[in-house]
Amino acid sequence: MGVDEIRAKYEQLLSEVSYLESFWPKGLGRPRIDTRAIWKSDIAGFTAATDDALKQGQLATAKWVRRIGDEIYGSFDLLLPHGANIQYHEGDAGIAIFDTLEGAIYGATAVKDAINKLKPVILSDKTDKQLKLRQGIATGKVFTAVVGDETRKIPVIDGIGLEDSYEMETIADKDGIVCVDEATYQGLKDKFKFTRKEANSRIGYELAEKPTLPKLTPRPTEQMPKNLAKETEYLEQRKQELLAFFPPLARAEVYGKTGAEAPTAKTGNAAIMFAKLPTLAALVEHHSDNPDKMAESYGAHFKILRDLIETENAGEIDKLYLGKVIARFRDNYEDAANHTAAHLAERIARDYAIRELLAEAGITIETPPIGYYWGEVIIGPTGTERRRAFTMLGDRVNRAARLMMKSKEWSKHNTMGLPKEPIPLTNIQKANKFVVKTEPDDGAPGEKKLKGIHKSIDVYTTPPPRDKSAESMTVMLKRKTLIGRDAEQEKLRAIAKMPYEQQSIQVNITSEAGGGKTELTKRFEELFSQLGRRHSQQPVIYHASTAEQAKDIPDYLFQDFIRNALGVKAETAREEIKAKLDVLPEETRKIVHHWLGFNLGYEKPAQTGPQLEEARRKSLLDIIEEGPKLLVFNDVHWADEASIDRIEWLATQLPNAIITTNYRPIQRQLKGTTITLGPFNRQAIAQHICYLLTNQIPHDELIKFVEKHSTGTPLIIEELMRYLHQQGHIKDGKLTKTTQEIEEQLGKIEFEDRKLETIEKLTLQRYRNLRNAEMQAILDYASCMFGEEFPKRLLEATLGKKELDATLLALEHADFLKRNNGSVTFKHNLVKNAIRKCIPDDQRRKMHTTVGDRRKELYGEGDDQIVALAWDYENGESDDKALQYLLLAERLFVEGKQNTTGISYAGKIQKRFDTIREPTTSQVNIYGTSLNGKGIAYKWLRRFAEAEEALNQGMMTSEKLPENLRDALQLKLHLNFCTLYPDDFERNKPYYDTAIQLAQKTGNRYIEGILKVNVGKAIEGEERIKLTEEGVALLNEFGKIAALALAYNNLTFCYKEKGLMDKAKEAGENACKIADEIKDVDLQGRSRYGLGMVYDVEGNYEQAENLFVEAERFLERIEAPTILSLYETWVVACTKARQMKTGLDVCERWQRKCQTEEDRKKLEEKKKELLALS
Repeated sequence: MGVDEIRAKYEQLLSEVSYLESFWPKGLGRPRIDTRAIWKSDIAGFTAATDDALKQGQLATAKWVRRIGDEIYGSFDLLLPHGANIQYHEGDAGIAIFDTLEGAIYGATAVKDAINKLKPVILSDKTDKQLKLRQGIATGKVFTAVVGDETRKIPVIDGIGLEDSYEMETIADKDGIVCVDEATYQGLKDKFKFTRKEANSRIGYELAEKPTLPKLTPRPTEQMPKNLAKETEYLEQRKQELLAFFPPLARAEVYGKTGAEAPTAKTGNAAIMFAKLPTLAALVEHHSDNPDKMAESYGAHFKILRDLIETENAGEIDKLYLGKVIARFRDNYEDAANHTAAHLAERIARDYAIRELLAEAGITIETPPIGYYWGEVIIGPTGTERRRAFTMLGDRVNRAARLMMKSKEWSKHNTMGLPKEPIPLTNIQKANKFVVKTEPDDGAPGEKKLKGIHKSIDVYTTPPPRDKSAESMTVMLKRKTLIGRDAEQEKLRAIAKMPYEQQSIQVNITSEAGGGKTELTKRFEELFSQLGRRHSQQPVIYHASTAEQAKDIPDYLFQDFIRNALGVKAETAREEIKAKLDVLPEETRKIVHHWLGFNLGYEKPAQTGPQLEEARRKSLLDIIEEGPKLLVFNDVHWADEASIDRIEWLATQLPNAIITTNYRPIQRQLKGTTITLGPFNRQAIAQHICYLLTNQIPHDELIKFVEKHSTGTPLIIEELMRYLHQQGHIKDGKLTKTTQEIEEQLGKIEFEDRKLETIEKLTLQRYRNLRNAEMQAILDYASCMFGEEFPKRLLEATLGKKELDATLLALEHADFLKRNNGSVTFKHNLVKNAIRKCIPDDQRRKMHTTVGDRRKELYGEGDDQIVALAWDYENGESDDKALQYLLLAERLFVEGKQNTTGISYAGKIQKRFDTIREPTTSQVNIYGTSLNGKGIAYKWLRRFAEAEEALNQGMMTSEKLPENLRDALQLKLHLNFCTLYPDDFERNKPYYDTAIQLAQKTGNRYIEGILKVNVGKAIEGEERIKLTEEGVALLNEFGKIAALALAYNNLTFCYKEKGLMDKAKEAGENACKIADEIKDVDLQGRSRYGLGMVYDVEGNYEQAENLFVEAERFLERIEAPTILSLYETWVVACTKARQMKTGLDVCERWQRKCQTEEDRKKLEEKKKELLALS
């Protein structure tokens, strides 16, 4: 991406982020309690004007919305220069926190002036309506925080100061300026003049004289940042953080918008709900001096609200403050509002986290008062570029709020709203009255007064749900309450409380597929977030997962861990990745860059083998933060042994950490505490069914049926119960058909002639029940995606649709998929596999090819994408693409010395090749090249007979190719034959001779040069120097490269052995110079080592020692094995030069590097020779 593109992206993101930031208070962060001045306002006449605009139609409504944004919210903007942080626009009302008391007075005065200057609103009856502003200010404690998680969060505000500001606003004079409380008055009475007033048993002080407003300094113009790439990365991250504040539906409306493209509020039908949460209010009051506990209380309630309102009923949580929630429902709003109102109390009462908090504080459960109303309202964004609100306007909003206030007094069930069916009532014309329709046991309907409503409206009280089975499917299948796992949860709770500052804790959760290990792990994350805080430090949670498709891929688990730790996703631009890597230490940056398969221009690490693994482990410690942390490794049963070793190593190295894994049973027993989730017994199955049926007692026949077909697996129990419910086979806890009839019905669920397991049949039936082509297409393509989690953008590109949020939301509600910050995953891998299994073969192969093509277009063909592309095309319809990308994957792993995986990919290539009746020349060439890679892999594994067999098979395959391709392939094969037997040059010599001839025939002078240098290194006599010199001359044609530096180093030894010291020094200096220019640390060390040996032989010990010191410095950096040989030579040189002290120092460093008994024995021999000098 060029500079201009980065600048354009930066400016676009800056505009988008500025737009999103305008909806939310500034400085959102950790929970805090401050003593501040709080401003609260309300506008008389606003609701009447809004309702009048709604009656006049869309044109009048749009005009009124513009006035609200430009004039009213524009007036509220005048608070900002006086030190205000606007928390909420609540329709016509506002809440703001001020840094100073004086600023609050000046801000209120400025707003009052602006509102007074507004033109009257002309109503439809041609009368004028002058808007009147009431303002209250109170000084007191105010609590602010952000609760939720990275996918959905919300700012909250509470505190006695906020409550007092509401009281001051209610007694304020609409013709006055502002009314303040006692604390504010005491702080300002010497500066401003006030008049004492008393109303509604409250005492306040009305500002008596308008103050002179101070001159304000204009805001500075923002400068273009110096590091655009880093700032662009920050803005992208900031954008995602801000989007998480919006409910899903609203998020889709504001996504990608800028100030210039900002949508505006429009009319629409919706239900609005207000609910006061007594449990939350009581907890906040109890912990009024503890911001962390207040945030925990809000967070626990927000989770319940989010699950019930947004996940289950497609609603939107608008605000959460003062122990109160405001929500709206736009999709199926009647049922959604009724359902939410009917179940909120029960959800709060049954929540484990809330019950724990209440028990700890000694608070009893109290039913929440709820009010809701629906009809036409104004919904959407409005405001100015400095402060916007995603608002709801209209008298329906007011009615819902009033109903909440009165529901506890008038309703047995504490809930009041509209009936789903109209209630026939006649002759209700009394002003300021409404009718309450109650359940029979509540008494007869009656007339009661409702503040602010000047006509009759029909409402009713909402009874608890009567259709228990209909409720049950939503309760468990959406909320995952982990019924039957209480003992395991208590174990995890105890672990979360254990000290881990000095020594980390490892806990493993294991079960068969569908046994609940993932859900229990999520529960542990929640417990850790609540209980894992140390010394006021917020715990950090790291995640990593592997996948069934990646089970043959080494390091996939830790590649995922590093990506998540660094915040690198498939969508992350190269410049952003580079910016993230640039903040890491240099060596860690190289290791991580190479580990993840990026190609961003960094050097490759010089380490190989065990040294590379050690360097990778050290790099993990650089990436992981020092504070309290939880490391979660999911589906470890698909991980390679090296990754499991690394997990256990981290458990011994990381302080301040808990490490948790989950996996299906494997042969290896991981270290640490293991919690095994077995299948449910009959009693647990009965408990599970009882919960699903909302406490109906299940009949024994139902329990036995579920036990037989689920084998006690929780996932299958849930899906089986869902099936029975959807088919109407359950009533009052009993089966409505015989078990034989239901089994016959299940037996008819089939696909082609494939044998389907129970979970596959249940998933297939649910898939068919969707009866929605777009949903089914999404599920089909999603099941063909590589990995457990995959990018939403790839899914959209594959389907050729720009925006799938609405359909994905529907599939999430249907409990098939889950969305997570731009990614999508299935509810369970068993569900994904079931859908993929039931796609016709030809169709599935086409789909895999399409996925691969779109993946390549979006993300390219870098090493980080090769494995996924190989999987896409291996399962696709194109033989050419399958062979091509499987070969690239094989090469990737063979070159990375991951030989077993390389051999596995070679096997996949052979399997695909064998299915082709008449292979093309290109396909034969790929197959032959694959056999060469297979031979290399076997050679590195020292399985020489199998390596020779693979290479010979490659030779036979090469004979089927045209001459030019045959010679090129045979050259590759002979290069590996040349080194097949590393300790038997005579056996390899004929292959070298043939390889040199093939290199000359094909004009490959580079390979010819390397071959001649290698032969020269292995032979004796004059021919040795001659061949090495020829090799150096050939390699010189390719500039300063590593192979040339190595060739010069070999030539140094050739000349030294022949006593040609001047030539040896010249060759050695050339080797050092090239190594320095290309910055190859290994060659920098080896070339200095070789040149030092020349000076040692010549008797120039001082120069030799200088070179040995430099060589040690380079080889030490990469922990190269060559350093042992250097130490041996160095000690011998010290012995000859009688430099005992230096020699003993070298011996000490040598001893620290010795790994084997043979190394230590050699050291002792050389040390004895040195000590003999004394």
